[in-house]
Amino acid sequence: MRVVGAAASAVGEALSSHDTRLPSGTVTLLFTDLQGSTRLVERLGSAFADVLAEHFAILRDAIHRHDGYEFGTEGDALFAVFTRARDALSAAAEAQRGLAGHPWPEGVSIRVRMGLHTGTPDRGPGSYVGHDVHRAARISAVAHGGQILLSDATRALATPFPADLATVDLGRHRLKDLSDPEHLFQLTGPGLVLDFPPLASTDVVPTNLPRERTSFVGRQCELDELQSMLRRSRLVTLTGPAGTGKTRLAQRLARLAMPEFPDGVWLVRLAEIDDPCLVGAAIAEAMGLADVRDRRPTVAIAEYTRGQRHLVVLDNFEHVVAAAETVTELLDTAPGVSVLVTSREVLGVRGEQAYPVAPLPLPDTARPMDADRLCDIESVRLFCERARAVRPDFAVSDDDVPALVEIARRLEGLPLAIELAAARTAVLSPQELAGRLEGRLGVLTGGPSDLPERQRTLRGAIAWSHELLTLPEKRLLERLSVFAAPVLLSTAEEVCADEDAESVLDTLTSLVNKSLVRRRPTADGRSRFGMLESVKEYVREVAEDLSRCRDAHARHYERLAEEVAGCLFGPRQQECLDHVEDEAADIAAAIGWCIEQGDPDRAGRIAVGVHGYWWLRGQITTGRHLVRRVLSAGPTDPLLRAWLMLVRARLGLQQGAFAPAGADFDTVERVARGHGDDTLLAAVLSEQVALEVRRHWVLDRARVDEAAAAFQRAGDEVGEGELRLRVGAVLAVRNQHDEATAELQRALELMRRAGNSWGEASTLNNLGFTAAAQERFVEAEEFLTRGLGIFERLRTPEGIGEAAETLAAVRIGQGRVFEAIVLLERSLAIFRELTFHPGIATALTQLAWCRAHRGDLGGAAGDALQAVELSRSLGLDLQLAAIEGAAAVLGASGRPCDARSLLDLVAAVREEHDYPLTPLEAHRIEAERASLAASAASGHRPCESGDAPPDTVEGALAFATRELRRAQPAW
Repeated sequence: MRVVGAAASAVGEALSSHDTRLPSGTVTLLFTDLQGSTRLVERLGSAFADVLAEHFAILRDAIHRHDGYEFGTEGDALFAVFTRARDALSAAAEAQRGLAGHPWPEGVSIRVRMGLHTGTPDRGPGSYVGHDVHRAARISAVAHGGQILLSDATRALATPFPADLATVDLGRHRLKDLSDPEHLFQLTGPGLVLDFPPLASTDVVPTNLPRERTSFVGRQCELDELQSMLRRSRLVTLTGPAGTGKTRLAQRLARLAMPEFPDGVWLVRLAEIDDPCLVGAAIAEAMGLADVRDRRPTVAIAEYTRGQRHLVVLDNFEHVVAAAETVTELLDTAPGVSVLVTSREVLGVRGEQAYPVAPLPLPDTARPMDADRLCDIESVRLFCERARAVRPDFAVSDDDVPALVEIARRLEGLPLAIELAAARTAVLSPQELAGRLEGRLGVLTGGPSDLPERQRTLRGAIAWSHELLTLPEKRLLERLSVFAAPVLLSTAEEVCADEDAESVLDTLTSLVNKSLVRRRPTADGRSRFGMLESVKEYVREVAEDLSRCRDAHARHYERLAEEVAGCLFGPRQQECLDHVEDEAADIAAAIGWCIEQGDPDRAGRIAVGVHGYWWLRGQITTGRHLVRRVLSAGPTDPLLRAWLMLVRARLGLQQGAFAPAGADFDTVERVARGHGDDTLLAAVLSEQVALEVRRHWVLDRARVDEAAAAFQRAGDEVGEGELRLRVGAVLAVRNQHDEATAELQRALELMRRAGNSWGEASTLNNLGFTAAAQERFVEAEEFLTRGLGIFERLRTPEGIGEAAETLAAVRIGQGRVFEAIVLLERSLAIFRELTFHPGIATALTQLAWCRAHRGDLGGAAGDALQAVELSRSLGLDLQLAAIEGAAAVLGASGRPCDARSLLDLVAAVREEHDYPLTPLEAHRIEAERASLAASAASGHRPCESGDAPPDTVEGALAFATRELRRAQPAW
């Protein structure tokens, strides 16, 4: 029996007898519910009452043993509360074990679903009420019998967990009647069931929408209209000036529209993009795609979304209005994609449905009202809620009503103006604030006649704040506007100061206090300072020539690039990566400025210096685009141009652009030899080794030896270590395990000596692969776990994905297939985000085998089909693996002859081209063949396709594609 709505209301009723001892403040709620109680009643009859009582006794014993408080029951549901989240976890786990081990009558199985959520529910007279109670009830409702689900809040507060407990990440789920999805986790441990069907949530929609951090005020009528409009039109544009709340409204609308776009809702932030040509790539990146091998982003998106429903939210489109053609092309080529745009002007394309976002409703000055009624009006309610954020004791009395009415009227219901004004309540009363507004907005409403009325009003609100500044404050604000993202104080002092850098601190403090600059604390204890985009735009408009400041900005980032180039692969690796990540938008802006000013060499030096960040942190598409721009601008230094080509090719390798990379490497090698540059020569030779590894898993020993000698002459231990790593990886794949281990141990020594944590983790991952290939699983797991920990600390996505994928192979070898699926799904998500096609194909192939092994033929067929289709543009090794995955699916579905014919072909090709299987893979294929032989012997119809067995790899790929597509609907 499921009790959700009743459960939340029953909590309050149940508390009356327990009110004096129940905890308040932050607590963890436990909701339980007996699954299948109706069937149990039918089966047990009158004996069910005793079973129900015993079930409650087991629950209560566990709750009381872990300092919990029961506060009621409803039917067969029970509610409890704990002051400590760890105690709640222990109690739930003990209760499940007790229920599982109890000797129930007539062999029945008692399965109880449990949900845990931590929050601060309100305590009314004898009751818990509020959002947290309903969330706990909804979490319990989507669980399965025997399963314990945790909210993200509970998981966070329970850390570190009790020694025997852990969690499995189940992802974000939409719960009935709750607007925000919940990130759910399953509690695992000894005696707890691990494997359950998918949760019974309303849906799980892939999205990158941020969670709302502040309340969303009003706009219900607009949301109703826009939801209807979004159903009728595939292009809806929210228009209006900055500050009308377009972004917030669009995100709320997108969240509400998730059920109608089950395949993905994607937010694309355009505020920091100045180049319209980047919009397509930005959309692709938000969806987890990218410009692969110079394909147009819209083509990649169309292929990815075929047969699906996606919503793309393009925020702040006014920065890149020339990209309207990209939106039109996307809508024409991807019929399953709808687009929601926020912009200060319409796109002006066919099919567009424009929706002007109006200001929030204002008080009716003709009608007297008290404080309570006034605070129900949306513009006033927003002001009051934001005022409480800066002054928690802010309260409204009837004496404040006239001032609040005047504030709302003068700010004209514009959310940005309201929020800027509300920030002043930290030091001003409503009456003082209303007095400061008097006359100001009246003077500033008459802006340029070619701007919309509301935009003139918003400009007035910003101009009012600007006019109050002193000359030094205005000058600093203008100079801060050259930064694309929030900036460190030290950087602001370097770029923005005149002679006296120390004066920047005092002036910046004043700007923060006046809410024109906002402070954002960083993880390392420092602060960054930035401004709203609308404020930045206004300041740039009124500023005098900023070219000198932009030059200083570019010089600063040239120095930064020079500094980090030497540490991105050294002992300060994580620090440098984090620093460059924080500065990434300004680095791109500096490169763009240098190109605009006709200085591509400076732009190139910046790009080469920071390219390691683009690689390690998975910003491949951004890096490739910027490097292409620099090269197109024509750097004059031939060695710098060669380094840029090397960077372009190296990043391209990560997305499968093998042919262009090969051409670039050949050119770079000629330049390096012609200039006698050992450093450049060693680097390009090593990259050529990597290219041949990616293409054919072969080694050019002469090239390896020459590269190693060049690295040694240049004293580049990092480069030599990476070369040894690549050699070891090839040897491991080719089953030359002793030689592989020797090369990898040498690489590990070099990486550690250089302090290159990423290199150390990569080497550990390959040592783990080498051990796993020989079925030395304990040793492999030790290597992989250590490597994965380093990758996660560094936040290097490709490394995390590869370590998870290799660890999945270990789990498969150990027979722990469900855990392998969890790891592979994580790996696949990362590789999709990076558009790392070889990794995607490998993960899909492994997932197909795992799902087929577990009887999920529909999921297995879908994965195998994607792997086969993707492998066509990749190397032969990945094509052979994909065919083997397809054979596993066909074999599991009762097609032994077809499956065996595919395996026979692959075996012959492997032998012909010297693509050996590792012992681990060989054992799996042998087991597969034995299973196919048994299936054929048991009477399954062989060769169901009726076709002759394929005799080429291309024929096998075509056969697998056809048969998987044919059979998938039936599964």
